[in-house]
Amino acid sequence: MKYDIFISYRREGGSEFARSVKSALESKGYSVFLDFDELKDGVFDERILKAIEQAPVFMFILSQNSLDRCVNDDDWVRKEIEYAHKLGKHVIPVNKDGDFAGLPAGLPQTIAEVLGRNQYSEVMVGQLFEASMNKMIRERVAPVVKRPAGRVFPRVMVTVAVIAVLAVAGVLMADRSKASAAVGNYKALIVHADSLMQMEDSVNVAMKYVIEAEALAKEYSDTKYSGRFGNLAEGCHKKLDHVIDSLFTRNRNYMDFYMARYRDNGDVEDKKKALEYLDKALELKNDEDLSTMRRILK
Repeated sequence: MKYDIFISYRREGGSEFARSVKSALESKGYSVFLDFDELKDGVFDERILKAIEQAPVFMFILSQNSLDRCVNDDDWVRKEIEYAHKLGKHVIPVNKDGDFAGLPAGLPQTIAEVLGRNQYSEVMVGQLFEASMNKMIRERVAPVVKRPAGRVFPRVMVTVAVIAVLAVAGVLMADRSKASAAVGNYKALIVHADSLMQMEDSVNVAMKYVIEAEALAKEYSDTKYSGRFGNLAEGCHKKLDHVIDSLFTRNRNYMDFYMARYRDNGDVEDKKKALEYLDKALELKNDEDLSTMRRILK
């Protein structure tokens, strides 16, 4: 797999935030490397360096005390930053919620130069997370990595994806150990999807994980292991459908509000806001009326 973005971070104080950043980037269609998710087999050094080589963007999460151990030659955060600098990667230091107070004394010259000459992007937590992430993506990521068409999973593509996955999956008669691993993956996918659907920009990525879980359960549907999968995917899919419906309705209501204001006062900014919410609605569902309106307003 080829990555667009490599995320480097310090586990203490940066792990959960790094996962949120990854999910937000993936919801926009980018392929992201995060070691906690990717290196489950313990193969570390070689794959870390390979991922940095592949990704044109190197993103470093600046959190409290995240650079303190970079004074040590064997520190892996230091190695990652220095390797990215050596390869001439596009470095984006991300200041987590404004926590980072400044470069500590005694940093190696390379680290100080890399982080000192690249503008920090401040990404907030809580209610401002989405807006600050979108700003960083728009200003720092999009000019470097163009999002390939078809990476995001609009709802209209979901049905096609399910059919395609299930068509090639077939029925696997696996041994117990393989079935146990599949059940574990199935449950992990559901948990991941459930966490992602809490963020508006990540519901399409959540749907992707639900599709993968449904495909796993389908593979074992005619085997003696089928009962071990349960109905988690079905329940998650129903919940996700409800989330998508709610978000679609909310975005459409906002669009109607700004369109009414635009008709009343002719303010171009109101038209822009209406189009923004219209596009958000169309990312969630294909709607013929909204698509027609989009063509008219463009």
